[in-house]
Amino acid sequence: MTQVMRGVRLLEVAEHTFVPGAAALLADWGAEVIKIEHVARGDAMRGLLASGTAVVPPDAHVLFEHSNRGKRSLALDLASPEGADILYRLAAASDVFLTSKLPRVRTKLRIDVEDVRAHNPNIIYVRGTGQGERGPERDRGSYDLLAFWARAGIGAGVMRPGYGHVPASPSPAFGDSIGAGPLRIHRGPGDAPGGRSSGRSTGRHLSDPGRTVAVVLLSPALQ
Repeated sequence: MTQVMRGVRLLEVAEHTFVPGAAALLADWGAEVIKIEHVARGDAMRGLLASGTAVVPPDAHVLFEHSNRGKRSLALDLASPEGADILYRLAAASDVFLTSKLPRVRTKLRIDVEDVRAHNPNIIYVRGTGQGERGPERDRGSYDLLAFWARAGIGAGVMRPGYGHVPASPSPAFGDSIGAGPLRIHRGPGDAPGGRSSGRSTGRHLSDPGRTVAVVLLSPALQ
C-alpha cells in the first residue's frame, strides 16, 4: 500500500504546511513531487529558522521537513517569462498541480486553472486557501491559528469553565496538518486509480483527469 501513487507526478506551487502537507502525504505513497519555491527566499517556512520566530533545531528544520519530506525542489522566478515557461513545461508533464496561492496571486503569476490547463488540459488542479474561493475575503490569507483554531471555533470548543480564556493551539501548524489529510484523501488526487488517461503521456492513470479540487482551511474544522 505504500507505493500506490508511484508513477504519478505532482507539481506544487505552495508554501507553509496546509497544501505542502498534502503533497508530502502523497510522496509517502510513492508520488513524485516537484516543489517550486521562490527564487530568492524559498518557501516562507524556511524563514522561521532564520528569523527566530519559531524554535527550530539547527541540524534539522522539523517544521519544514514535516510538510516537504520526499520532494524535489526547484527555485523559479514565476514573475519572469523564463520562469513561467519552465513551470508550464513541467505542468505539461505532470498529473496534478497543487497551489496555496490566493486568487489574486494566481492571476498575477498566470498559474490559475485556465493558465495551467492551457498547457495540460487533463491535469488535476488542486487549490487550498484560508477563506475560500468566493466572497469578500477570498483574497485574504489565513494561518491555521486564525482560520482553523479561532474562526472555525475549535479553540472555543475545547474550552472548559475553569480556563478563563481560549486555549492555545496544541502545536504549530495544527490545523494545517489536519487539513492536509482531507485535502489528500477526501477530495484530492489520492482517489483510487481509474481507467481514464492522465495528462502525462507516460504517467499513471488517474480516476478523474481534468478535475478541479478546492479546499478551504476552515472546512476540516467544520466537518
